[in-house]
Amino acid sequence: MEEFAITAVKAAIFRLREIQAKAFGSEGHGFQMNPVLSESEAAAFEQDHKIVLPSDYRRFATELGNGGAGPFYGVFPLGFMDDNFDLRLWQENDNSVGTLSKPFPFRGEWNDLSDYPEEG
Repeated sequence: MEEFAITAVKAAIFRLREIQAKAFGSEGHGFQMNPVLSESEAAAFEQDHKIVLPSDYRRFATELGNGGAGPFYGVFPLGFMDDNFDLRLWQENDNSVGTLSKPFPFRGEWNDLSDYPEEG
């Protein structure tokens, strides 16, 4: 993410908060970002899971916010998942998250759409 893009995203989020924009889920996050992750927190997550975060996402979490304002109900903080009306830490192999250091198994469409009606 180029420096101007980070500045532009910050400005856009500020403007949406300023005008009290109405968007699905925004009443939950109010266009507020969570505090940023420190570089040491991001590095610890990478080390714990034997991965390297995508550079754009890492910059997002360490320079803009570790989740918060975003589409629908917002972006979850790193390492958290939905728990109905709250968030909870996820653990690898907890039946929701696999092992992050393993390659993603799907390379193409994997949804079984055989029961869907034909388009036309």
